Amino acid sequence: RASIECVTRRMSLTQRQLASFSSEGWLDLGPVLSTEEIDTHRAAYDSCLAALAERHAGDDNLLPDISRPPRPGLQVHQIRAAHLQHEVFAELIRRPQITDAVASLVADDLKIILCQGLYKPPRIGGELNWHQVCAANPTASMLAVLPSDRPRTRCLCADRAVPWPRVALTDLCRAWCQDDAYFETESVGHKVAPLVSCWVTFDDATVDSSCMWVLPGGHASGVLEHATAQGLHLEGIDESIARPVELKAGHAMLHHGAMPHRTLPNTSPNPRRAVAIHYVPANATTRNSFRQGEPPENTPLVRSGSGAKL
Repeated sequence: RASIECVTRRMSLTQRQLASFSSEGWLDLGPVLSTEEIDTHRAAYDSCLAALAERHAGDDNLLPDISRPPRPGLQVHQIRAAHLQHEVFAELIRRPQITDAVASLVADDLKIILCQGLYKPPRIGGELNWHQVCAANPTASMLAVLPSDRPRTRCLCADRAVPWPRVALTDLCRAWCQDDAYFETESVGHKVAPLVSCWVTFDDATVDSSCMWVLPGGHASGVLEHATAQGLHLEGIDESIARPVELKAGHAMLHHGAMPHRTLPNTSPNPRRAVAIHYVPANATTRNSFRQGEPPENTPLVRSGSGAKL
């Protein structure tokens, strides 16, 4: 009972937390799901992956049966617009413990610009900069990547597979990026940040299983120039100050849109299932021509100034 109350109460950030985020550019939000809810979200996650596998079962054997260990060389799965794929994710993006904390940093009225499920299978997951794929086609509902020995990768949309040039997966698995560089949002009257990303993991996220890495204080430099070859990514990062943010299942972290961050391959024997929810002020617009074509249901309002869920 106590654990459930812990994760459902409203929670604006304290002054200490606000100061820490302003200085460091990220914040461990702690538990946002109860033990029972973790199981529910894992089941929903697997259900979405299974639906994608079934939808494209006849498409050149793109995806394995997820009940078996993935084939060597198969890369990351993604659930695009996860809040439209299952009701538990639609609730998660509106969960007051998350949105109240984000409102302390962004604005009282919030919408999301993207909610994506990021799946890293055991042993092999993660040798891809997922921001590069998402930025390329914001209207895709679910995505997957072919084994790296195939001549081309594909973006799996609702009814077709779109070819993309092959990328240097080994190099991009260690690529640093900034969310602000991809979303290119503009807003009026935001608080600490114009965009804050919330990363919620449904499995323990460790260094071995592909936790998030950040550069504490790196957001203070603003949006940096990104290399464009094989997708946007940062070069010349001083990794000596990099910090891994390990999280227990059901926990969440927040990071500033200008925070350089990355995840590495999952070398553990366990899956790493997580979602990234990117929050912006309700009045935010984007300069990104791809994202200007987002259907409105992909970017719903999730919090009003009164604190009520929408």
